[in-house]
Amino acid sequence: MPRGGDVVIVHVQFGDSREIKLRPAVVLFEELGNVVVACITSNLKMKGIPFLRRKVL
Repeated sequence: MPRGGDVVIVHVQFGDSREIKLRPAVVLFEELGNVVVACITSNLKMKGIPFLRRKVL
């Protein structure tokens, strides 16, 4: 199970599309088998992308 601070690869479905892509994310915390992540990017112009819940790989 990933722990806080781990970088993981997750399936992300962008809110404006049905397309699912693999993207990096950092684990914020894990509790009772639920993992909360924040997607990360190197795109400095990005202001945020809505995404749906997905399973951590």
